[in-house]
Amino acid sequence: MRIYSNSFFHYTKNLESLKSIIEKGFRVHFCKEEVYSDDRKNISIGIPMTCFCDIPLAHLSDIKYAKSKVGIGMKRTWGIAHKLQPVIYYPNNRGCQSTQMIIDAKKAFEENKSDYKAYRILGLAKPLYDLSSKNECNYMVREWRKIYESRNQYQWKTRKEYDDYIKKNPINKRHIGSPLKFDINDIDFIIVEEKNILAIHEFIMELSRVGGKELVKISQADREMLLSKIIGYETLIRNI
Repeated sequence: MRIYSNSFFHYTKNLESLKSIIEKGFRVHFCKEEVYSDDRKNISIGIPMTCFCDIPLAHLSDIKYAKSKVGIGMKRTWGIAHKLQPVIYYPNNRGCQSTQMIIDAKKAFEENKSDYKAYRILGLAKPLYDLSSKNECNYMVREWRKIYESRNQYQWKTRKEYDDYIKKNPINKRHIGSPLKFDINDIDFIIVEEKNILAIHEFIMELSRVGGKELVKISQADREMLLSKIIGYETLIRNI
């Protein structure tokens, strides 16, 4: 059995979010990430990113990141071309070299947010276990990210700045910058619950664009290609 998938998967909250991705591409959002601290006061920062994973489909029902039954799988070549990077998982132990690097980067972020090179590793690192009381293992998530440099609209946020940003911006206005775009041929899978297969069919038949690319006429052959990529979540789980 493969230890990773050939596709990069992005799992989302609901069918409407999936529709938005298919039509508009992958939007960039600020994600609140926990960062290990040597004073045992863990902090959170808001980092602009788009997240994926390469969890094998055989493990789909076991991983917390994939608890959603809605998602889209992109070809690995597309992900590499868009510079997705694997997350580094560091031990929850201040004595480890990788963890000490995170502690140093966290201090650099707090002292001088303009020195992006000094703390950019925080965007590509995650503690091996959740810093919350759940203590769940993050390593099995196999996360990959597209991280954006801290400047202009992508300026990384402290916990307070992130919380204020969330309060001031309704859910439908929290995306920033330009989306990650794609073509129909970049898609491997469109995963939905079986009860929503008809709804996603109807949506595809009415699409005017795909992957955030403007002024692209969608042919009947294109629509049929998209339809062929749909698979029911329950069917997937029963057969892997």
